[in-house]
Amino acid sequence: MTVATLILMASTLGSRVLGLVRDALLAARLGTGIEADAYATAFSLPDLVNTILAGGFLSLSFMPLYSRIQRERGEDASRRFLGGVTLALLAAGVVTVLAMSWWAGPALALLQPGQVGTESMAKAIHLTRILLPAQIFFLLAGTWTGAQNFRKKFLFPALAPLVYNTGIIAGGWFLAKTLGAEGFVWGALGGAFVGHFLMQAVGLRMASVGISLPTKETLQDLRAFFWRSAPLMLGLTLGFSSELLLKRFSGYLGSGAIAQASYAFRLIMVMVALFGQSAGVASYPYLVELAGSGQWDRFQGLVGDTLRRLATMLIPATVLASLFAPELVRLAFQRGAFDAAATQSVAFHLRTMAWAIFPWCVQIVLARGLYARGKFWFGAALGTGCVLVSWPLWAQLVQKYGSAGVGPGLVLLVVLQAVVFSIAWWKSPSGRDAFRNLLPHLLETLAISLFFGGMARWLTSSGGLWTPLIGGGLAALMIFCVGCTRTWPGMEPLVRKVRTRFGLS
Repeated sequence: MTVATLILMASTLGSRVLGLVRDALLAARLGTGIEADAYATAFSLPDLVNTILAGGFLSLSFMPLYSRIQRERGEDASRRFLGGVTLALLAAGVVTVLAMSWWAGPALALLQPGQVGTESMAKAIHLTRILLPAQIFFLLAGTWTGAQNFRKKFLFPALAPLVYNTGIIAGGWFLAKTLGAEGFVWGALGGAFVGHFLMQAVGLRMASVGISLPTKETLQDLRAFFWRSAPLMLGLTLGFSSELLLKRFSGYLGSGAIAQASYAFRLIMVMVALFGQSAGVASYPYLVELAGSGQWDRFQGLVGDTLRRLATMLIPATVLASLFAPELVRLAFQRGAFDAAATQSVAFHLRTMAWAIFPWCVQIVLARGLYARGKFWFGAALGTGCVLVSWPLWAQLVQKYGSAGVGPGLVLLVVLQAVVFSIAWWKSPSGRDAFRNLLPHLLETLAISLFFGGMARWLTSSGGLWTPLIGGGLAALMIFCVGCTRTWPGMEPLVRKVRTRFGLS
């Protein structure tokens, strides 16, 4: 699992670095005006299609069934099952994409009513029709990566987001000067085709995963698969709902508001993806195995260890990102059409949104733990309920405080999800074992991070760009040293190596 996590973290880090390059290029080419709003809005409907078809989550429902079929009935049955799923998803994807392309205008008006009748909306409808076919590639990749991950093959799935972001960058670099936002969109479509379709097909072959035509006996397996997938399709997931509501509410705040909130959102998603999603994806095959064999002590121990390690890494990151938000935004985006005023607007959102990073990762780990136990409907119901409760509260915050309510609304949604999933997990058999020593560790990490981070912010408040960044780096180093001294979770292997290297143990 450690090797898998490192592979996925390296992939995620590379993808997010490319993502920052992509966003910096996007900011330089489009700024925060109409084109940038259109680009951000154009992803709303494709993301909805991806959510309806559970394209980003199909590996969760696919892997337990694939594992059981192969264990109980052999390789041939698992090949036919994968073939049946592939054909069914291909048909569903083509029909849905064609329908959404036809009704792109009314659908976007429903999703983003604040943009109706604007120039950015007209542009967004055109961009949406270009982006929609990419969802077919994401849909097929959802199960193909699940089959590879089941065999503990993570390389080709890990490369997919790197290729996808490279495609967007290439489109922006070569086409955006003449086509504007459309250049980035064509790059996204090409990156999805190469990274999520062609490369995953090669990955199946390299992992010796076969696909065969389904038979009548496969129908029962397919029914079980779609029954498990239905809650993922019908439920309101945190990733989709947060971004949809963020854009929806920002759409009422004038030109550029969607782009400003989206830039801050992308920065926090760097940390969420790097740690939360990497840990969740890497641990899921092992959680499925432990749940299938009834090893509940090891199961809860793995969940608890993951949560404590996330706290070690993400609490300091949250504090420093919030305190040094202007410098981070300036370093990431301020060039070309993205000016100093845009930097301040995005940093204003980032200061608050950063506090959603750790609870978001907690929700990812606990949700995957529920899915590994077969609790698909229960997990989807919890997530959907949290979204429905948070939606009107977030709307009231934006209505009352304007742009100042966007960030707190996001944090409210994410924290509520983390709390509700934690309570549900606590009440499960031996569930409290996963939270052992977590709260004291959280408080200690938060206090130390606030002390060193606040001191660095105070000492460098009058500097330019690099002085605060150097101060923040030194604060991170001090927090790291204290963590090693206190042997925080996740630092034990490093401490042991240092002691062995210098003859201290």
